[in-house]
This record gives sequence, structure tokens and C-alpha cells, in this order.
Amino acid sequence: MFGFFLNTFLWFFDLSFPKIKKTSTIIQNNGWITPTIKVLCCLKRDLYQHTKNYNDPKLKNYYKVRCKILSNMIKETKRSYNRQIVTSKNKMKTNWNIVEVVTVRKFVHKNIHILNTDCNLTNKQQTISSSLNDHILSTADRINNKAFKNLNPNRNNSIPWNIY
Repeated sequence: MFGFFLNTFLWFFDLSFPKIKKTSTIIQNNGWITPTIKVLCCLKRDLYQHTKNYNDPKLKNYYKVRCKILSNMIKETKRSYNRQIVTSKNKMKTNWNIVEVVTVRKFVHKNIHILNTDCNLTNKQQTISSSLNDHILSTADRINNKAFKNLNPNRNNSIPWNIY
């Protein structure tokens, strides 16, 4: 009697509240994952499901061979990045190019020709560089002062190395 009630209850519960699959929205983009590797990984997953469902030794051997091929292909594509670094003349630039490819970021270097400082537009490079330098240094000081005040709100002293 209870089993019938439980089955009926679970049936109505599943109809009322269907299971929702959550997929992660974080996508890691690795430059070494080529479209062929993606396709081979999907085929490997399908082969695994078939070998799990069927007890065929030929299918299992085929699955193992395909796994070895895929792992060798992945190792080779990863090694290609290392070869790029080793054979390049400018290793740092090559490293940054690889970082840009992997993170899918293209750094655009823009030259600043005019800057608004103290409500005045200036195009002198010396003034622009000194005002940007002052801004960066003052920002670091402000962050340090805020962090120190958050650590010890009772003290008015803003020198972080006089902590007792």
C-alpha cells in the first residue's frame, strides 16, 4: 500500500518539478584544443558509452587504440607550444603571443596624445607621463591607507610600518 502511494507521489512530484540540468557558463579556452581534438573527444565519449553497454572485446580494443591516438595528438599539440618557445629568437614575445592566443585577448597598444589634467587639455608627452605617474602612485598610496585604516580603525596614523 505504501509502495503504491510512494510511486504515485513521486510520479506527480516529478511532473510538477522537473529536473533541471545546470551547465557551467565558464568556458576555458585552451589554444591547443583544436577542432579535430574536440571532435575526437566527442567520438571517444560515444565509444566509451558503447563499450560500457556492450561486452565486445573488439570494441574495447578499438576504444583503447582511439584513446592512444587522441592522447598522442594532445601531447603533440601541447609540445608545439614548447617548440615555438625553444626555437624563437625572442622568447618573451613568443610567450606573450601564446598567452594572448590561449586567453583570447588581443592587447591593443594605444598612444595617448591628449590628456585632461586638472580641467586642462594637454598634448605634451612629459606632462602626460608625469600626471599618469602621479595618479598611479597616489592610487597605490590610497589603497594602502584604506587597507591600514580597515585593519586598525581606531588609529589615525596612516603609516603602515608603525603597527604595534
